[in-house]
Amino acid sequence: MADFVSESVGGSVISTPDTESYFESKSNQFHIFGIPIWRPDYFTPRKVIQPWSQAGECWAFHGSHGKIVLELAVLATISHVTMEHIPVSMSLTGKIDSAPRKFIVFGYFKDQYILIDTFEYNIHGTSTQTFPITKREILNVPFKRVILEILSNWGNQKYTCIYRFRIHGKSYE
Repeated sequence: MADFVSESVGGSVISTPDTESYFESKSNQFHIFGIPIWRPDYFTPRKVIQPWSQAGECWAFHGSHGKIVLELAVLATISHVTMEHIPVSMSLTGKIDSAPRKFIVFGYFKDQYILIDTFEYNIHGTSTQTFPITKREILNVPFKRVILEILSNWGNQKYTCIYRFRIHGKSYE
């Protein structure tokens, strides 16, 4: 299915309201004469709408609750959303407790955000999980902007990682 929020087709990240990116910068920096000269990169919120291939290629944010505002490449009706996270087999720790658990998607329509649907990612399922929109009255509403709100993760107190989020449907003409 086409992904209407993919950066490669014109989707973009607008903001991350009340949500702070997570990275451990001080402990991993290299210094010369007390001056930091290099620190590992961390992934910005844009990573949510880009492909990944390795463990750790995700956008991490502090805690278990966060939001990201995304703009679709074109005005579209939404039929499905997809959430991705690494499988437990790719995890160095043998667990994926930083994976999103419960999440909500809102769409911007007529000067307000309306609930599109609620979902739950299952860490015991496949790493890529596609969810149909169950609210029938939403299926014909066109959206250009959405909010992905993560309500909880699978137990990590420090951070939550989103590897990729996709939006599927039909362009609205």
